[in-house]
Amino acid sequence: MRCGIIGCGRNTEDMHIPALKGLTGVEITALHDTDGERLKRFAEKFCIENHFENLNTFFDFCLNVDFIIISTPGFTHFELCKGALERNFNVLMEKPAALNIEDARTLKDMADQQKVKIGVIQNYRYRDPVIRAKKALNEGIIGKITQFNSTFHGQSIFSEPTPWSWEERKNKILLYEMMIHMLDLQVYFAGPVKRIIGFHSKMDKILKTTTNIYAMVEHESSAIGIVDFQLFSSSNYIGFEIFGTANDVRVKLQPHYLRIYSGTVNPLDEIYYDWKRIWDFGLEVIKDRMFKPKVNRRARSHFELFKRFVFCIENKKPFPEDIGEIIPTMEYAQMLSDLIY
Repeated sequence: MRCGIIGCGRNTEDMHIPALKGLTGVEITALHDTDGERLKRFAEKFCIENHFENLNTFFDFCLNVDFIIISTPGFTHFELCKGALERNFNVLMEKPAALNIEDARTLKDMADQQKVKIGVIQNYRYRDPVIRAKKALNEGIIGKITQFNSTFHGQSIFSEPTPWSWEERKNKILLYEMMIHMLDLQVYFAGPVKRIIGFHSKMDKILKTTTNIYAMVEHESSAIGIVDFQLFSSSNYIGFEIFGTANDVRVKLQPHYLRIYSGTVNPLDEIYYDWKRIWDFGLEVIKDRMFKPKVNRRARSHFELFKRFVFCIENKKPFPEDIGEIIPTMEYAQMLSDLIY
């Protein structure tokens, strides 16, 4: 199976290339990037002969590939995906699917008409604690979800400046670039959002970017969702809590941690799980460095998602992270966007 890649940035290098190289029988046929020097360096590093600065030339060369990967800044996704769909390509693109619900629905309609797939890389669904939490929900261990708390406390958006940083800043970076994974997980577990109950956001007038978003929402399932997203926060933390009628779940990300519990929270248990989190993370780092696995820990969730996408193309099966399945996440983001912008 052959693929072409649009975008030769750090995310492609760190996540997509290792994930693709872990897949048996998948070949990277061609590359496209608008930065000629970066494109050439990338092609040489990964021994990919065919690389094109011109997008149309890239598309013409890729007529016989099985799918195109789009790994570019979020504000470019709609036009690039639209161009790929007009040429009948299956597309696997980084989140966000688009920067508004209308564009997302347009892409879905185009894919349906062309009978091709658009997969969205909502890879947090494939992280180990998320998989385990979803399994617990499906098996009835959590019971019915009554509340989902989502937290993202991040650092400066300019800690690693890129040529498109300022453009990205103007295009809803907190909501669609940083928050979208957490919004997606909230919808993934608690279902589509019915309405926003309460909302507050903060805008940095100098940077002209949203730095804080707080919201309380009601899901169609009647579960309550609470959102706490911050940039330039004093400490950095990503995670979520699920409160159910049978058990509660706490998930921390980067590094991973999962705990399912009920009754009185025992401080000794808290210490144990924190130590276990450190131990598991350290063990993964050691394994990566000593044994050089086929797919490193950072790219593993991308690998699992890519593997599923390839399987669904080969076997003509529906893809779980198809853009149609992501529409409820995009609708939720649009509700917040309408209040912020």
